[in-house]
Amino acid sequence: MYNFVSSHETYKRMFDDTTKDDSYKSMQPCENVNYLDFDNGASFDYPCERVAMYLSSIKEKDGYSVNKSEGCKYLSYILYNELMSREKSKYDTLKFYEEFKNTYDELDICSGYIEIISGDIFENITKLCKMYSELSKFKSTHDIGVHERCQYVAQCVTSYNSYIRLCNNSIYRDLCNALEDFRQNYNEYMDSQTICESIPKHLPPAFGHNIIVISLIPIFTPLGSRIHHLLRRQKKILNNIEDISAELNHTSERNNKHSENMRYNIAYYSS
Repeated sequence: MYNFVSSHETYKRMFDDTTKDDSYKSMQPCENVNYLDFDNGASFDYPCERVAMYLSSIKEKDGYSVNKSEGCKYLSYILYNELMSREKSKYDTLKFYEEFKNTYDELDICSGYIEIISGDIFENITKLCKMYSELSKFKSTHDIGVHERCQYVAQCVTSYNSYIRLCNNSIYRDLCNALEDFRQNYNEYMDSQTICESIPKHLPPAFGHNIIVISLIPIFTPLGSRIHHLLRRQKKILNNIEDISAELNHTSERNNKHSENMRYNIAYYSS
């Protein structure tokens, strides 16, 4: 479910731009959805129309400027937000899409990609999206002061270090894989930056990280300066080791999933 997060701004922009149009407004199929299992007759016309417009855009751009899987995962996220804002709705994201595709069969392009989202997953995705937004602002904003720009990545570091505390629990493995993807994106970009010297250029791996105790000896003494230099070298070496370890762990996770899929397919075709 998390695989669209790194590109969420692309799909958010696409959704917002597409749904400004009113070409699907007040169409009969969406008026029919209005009466499907909503307590107290709550209207769902507006979200229905926006879903139709967004799916039409995915259909037009699939294989060109959009990835259908990512675009549909983003739709799951949007649907949860729209549905849960209506407390008396009996729908979940998958149930609504099933009803929707029966109404708009020509726009049934997300079957197999729509997922039921829990409140925890929605919250985690929202946090990840915010981190990517902060990093994107740092990359693209150049008309403000350096200190203000650096606040964007400072927030990324604070948020990331807070979220990786969950990674000691295996139930958050998908979230932590997404955090590891963010870490690699962040590290690669920050390696080339010469500003924000007080902000870490490398984030620690999501799956386990070392804590280095920094000496309190003033760095402006000869001894302090030498210790500071040695600590910086040690930290750089440890960062490189952590990067390699995390990359191997991340790759191993994906290879294991691929192997499981291979075994499933072999079993299926041999049966």
